[in-house]
Order: sequence, then C-alpha cells, then structure tokens
Amino acid sequence: MKDYRPLLLFSIPYLTVSAGLYHLAFWSTFDINGLAYIGLQDVIKSFVFPFISVFILFVLGVSLNEIFLSFSSFDDKLVPGGGRNGKIGKKLNSKIGISIILFIWLITVLILYSIDNVGCWIIWAAVTGLVPVTVIDRNEIFHEFIENNKLRKYTIWILVYIPIFSFASGKYQSQLIHKNLKYKYTVRQKAIPNSDSYTVDTLKFIGNTGRQVFFTDINNSTIFILRADNIDTLILKQHD
Repeated sequence: MKDYRPLLLFSIPYLTVSAGLYHLAFWSTFDINGLAYIGLQDVIKSFVFPFISVFILFVLGVSLNEIFLSFSSFDDKLVPGGGRNGKIGKKLNSKIGISIILFIWLITVLILYSIDNVGCWIIWAAVTGLVPVTVIDRNEIFHEFIENNKLRKYTIWILVYIPIFSFASGKYQSQLIHKNLKYKYTVRQKAIPNSDSYTVDTLKFIGNTGRQVFFTDINNSTIFILRADNIDTLILKQHD
C-alpha cells in the first residue's frame, strides 16, 4: 500500500498558498496589501470559489474524456506513444518544436494577462496551466505515488489549476468591482465614523476581513478602511 502521507502533508501548505494567491490578486487591483489584513478564516473562505471553479471544469473534462473514449472504434486505434512517435509528433517533440511551442505559450499568456478585459482571466487561467500540466506529467513526478495513469493525470490537472484559478478568480472578482460591472454599494454612509463632516453619495463595497471593511468611491480614487466594530448597521445594495 502506498504511503500517501507526504502528499497529504504537502496539500495543507499548498492549498493555503493557493488561497493566499486569491487575496493577493484581488486586493492588488485596488493597490491594497490585503495580506496585511486577512486572517486564516478569510483565507479558508476565499478558497471556496476557485475550488468550485476547478471542480466544475474537472468534472466537465472527465465527462468529455469518457464520452470520446467510450467509442470502441476510436479507443482501439489509440496506441501508447503513437502520436508522439508519428511524423508530426516527432517534429513537435524536437528541441526546436518544443522551443516554438513554449514561445507561443508564453506570448499568449502575457498577452492574455495584459488585455484589459474581465472575461479574459478565465481564458488566461486555462491557457497558463497547459504547459505545467504537460511538464509534470512527462517528468513522471507523481508516478511513484499514483500508478493509475488516468487518476494521475486528473490529479496533476487539479494540482496545477487550483493556484492558477485562485489567482485568476481574485482578478476576475476584483475587476468586476473596479470596472463598475458588478458590485455592492451603500448610499450616503459616513466615510469617517463618528463624524458628520464628510459623507459620500455612493461607496462601493470592496470586501471585508474579520476586523476591517473596505470601500472605494465610484471612480476608485480613494480607499476607505473602516473598523468593523464601528459600524452598527450596513445596508448594501446590488448593482449588476
């Protein structure tokens, strides 16, 4: 029986770092050092969204894989290493072929990262994980722990895409707020607690931690950090 304890011990800091990437991406959109404010509870909660996203894509990928491989006529023609040893496969796996593929992949990742479009973050995440998945699988990193080829491929796929989708999810969610596409807001709340000298018509709700609540104005020009214990009632409305 395989000893899976190293993988389990590895998964704890791995998932914690993955959740931290969500916060790093989310708060950086507003030039806020979110890691200075969040606690362990905030890290755990933030992990839910990217994990669900990866899980849905994982189930979809498995389903499509099973559908295509269920056709016996197609399955019988599959020969291990057949594609790699073919004429096109040999060219793609040559040093020049690999270099060209890596160059195209890197340029694509950088272009998608620089595009000022919220929806591109999902595409960026999907493309970014392609090369790491292939590299890990070909170097047989998990072959010692997981002998089943199909299970090993799915495990690598999940491990690679969880941190990538965590980062992409943070960017996606924060830019929805930053670009005024989808956000919660409060009307005419005091920007400075216990003071009547300064009020704002609309404050966008960025997020909250255990002790702080974060707002910004509609133009993202000013960040308001309020202590949660100074707020008696906070009424938020949804803008879609």
